[in-house]
Amino acid sequence: MAQKLTFNQECCDKGGAKSLNLLVMGGHGVGKRTLSNRLIDCWRDSATSISRQTSEDVLGIGGKTLQTQVQEASSGRTSFLQRVPTSDVYLLVYSITDDASFEVAVNIRERILNQKGANVPIVFAANKTDIGQSVDQIERVYRDLNISCEWEHGHVEISAEKDDSVFKVMEPILKRHNKYIDLTERTKSPAGLRSKLQAFKKWFFK
Repeated sequence: MAQKLTFNQECCDKGGAKSLNLLVMGGHGVGKRTLSNRLIDCWRDSATSISRQTSEDVLGIGGKTLQTQVQEASSGRTSFLQRVPTSDVYLLVYSITDDASFEVAVNIRERILNQKGANVPIVFAANKTDIGQSVDQIERVYRDLNISCEWEHGHVEISAEKDDSVFKVMEPILKRHNKYIDLTERTKSPAGLRSKLQAFKKWFFK
């Protein structure tokens, strides 16, 4: 069952507020809910600092609400993957100590790309670094290069349970969301320009 969490920035202008919808997905026991809760706390702290003008809004947090939804997958076929929910950003969580959970995250990624297109914002979070010291470093580097360079997704390693801050997870989430918005706007602009030119010609040569 999906879990929904929302943080509303009370200090922002409600009329101009926009929401960032984050879908947190992954296999069983990888720390999705823990990470989701920590992200809500981090967003709250960051938004409060921005509203008090004690920190710069470098990621574009101010004026937005954060909504997270958690959905679980397994190594087998799952009904919800038949139709992936629409979201602004997809956060795929896997355990750094469990290779099978990484394969689940990869399968989710493939389903997202097939249904939502190649440019949707996706971030991978490798959780449980606090117990992953014995994991092969070469394998960790290979995964990072594959996700970050070949697939061009965000990829961070974190302990949702132990890390003092999950800001390093928020950074790739918001950066990729903003990049996607910019790309979408650039894609729309030529059509908008053409329509304006056509309207101008129609008016001028009538």
